[in-house]
Amino acid sequence: MKGFHLAANAPHPITAAFFGLAAFTVLFVAAVLVLKWLQKRMGTRFSGPGGGIRVVTRRFLGGQNTLVIAEVGDHRYLLSSSRAGVSLIDRLPSDPVPGEEPGLK
Repeated sequence: MKGFHLAANAPHPITAAFFGLAAFTVLFVAAVLVLKWLQKRMGTRFSGPGGGIRVVTRRFLGGQNTLVIAEVGDHRYLLSSSRAGVSLIDRLPSDPVPGEEPGLK
């Protein structure tokens, strides 16, 4: 018989496509997991001395206005955030008053 016919040991085309797609999916998921691991690892390395910037607390004032207490290393800052940008209001004492929760009242 003339024409196209599959060899006896050749995989079915649908089976080959399925395994190709499955292999691609496994490799894609592995790549995503490796990138997330690298991001977590590199993020801590490049955050600077003392662990980078940490937001201690924030108070929303309405609209897009916010007061923020941020800690960088051993220093604390009171910042305002608005549509116009971020501004330094004051530098705060490093350690809060004993027995008092740090934050805005």
